Amino acid sequence: MTENVKTEIEAGIMTLTLSRADKKNALSHAMYGALSDGLERAEADATIRVILFQGDGDSFTAGNDIADFGARSGGSPADYQHGEDDQTADCCRAGKRGRHRDNDAAPLRPGISE
Repeated sequence: MTENVKTEIEAGIMTLTLSRADKKNALSHAMYGALSDGLERAEADATIRVILFQGDGDSFTAGNDIADFGARSGGSPADYQHGEDDQTADCCRAGKRGRHRDNDAAPLRPGISE
């Protein structure tokens, strides 16, 4: 887990909040892992009926933190190549499993603020 993804569950709603406002909530490798863990938890818990994604600050997310992924690949950000062993792929697979497990799967919803 990472402190950059906050998880709350209340009244059947799991809220996953990207909490890295100083970087416009750019997604790091660890954040993908935390999101994947949250999606897997929701898949296993029938009491979770909705998954809400939101971001702290004035942005939902700027996308991937290229510097983080470049550092993990041992090179510069320009050298980053997405690999199947990456937690980004795990997170995507977890989301797909949740959507396709059955008609009772928790819907994924973005949080929109003004």
